[in-house]
Amino acid sequence: MADRQQLHEVIEQLPASELDAALRYLRFLWHDSQEEEPIDRETAAKLDAARAEGGRPVSLEEVKLRYGLSRTPSATAAAISAVPASPPMS
Repeated sequence: MADRQQLHEVIEQLPASELDAALRYLRFLWHDSQEEEPIDRETAAKLDAARAEGGRPVSLEEVKLRYGLSRTPSATAAAISAVPASPPMS
């Protein structure tokens, strides 16, 4: 594993024309590490389940079923018929 002294040596050897890019990259690495949050057990389990699917595509219908967002055709028709009709425009 690299230590800070090795990093300083590499930076000292960089041409002046590369210093801006190196600084931007180091700031990016630092900023990215500051935003990481620990993963709780529930999230880890969901990630494991997603990986277990092997990256296969999931249809919209399957997603709706998994999250309880799917309605049966009769429930959809009932919901539509329950919406009051708009008054006629004059």
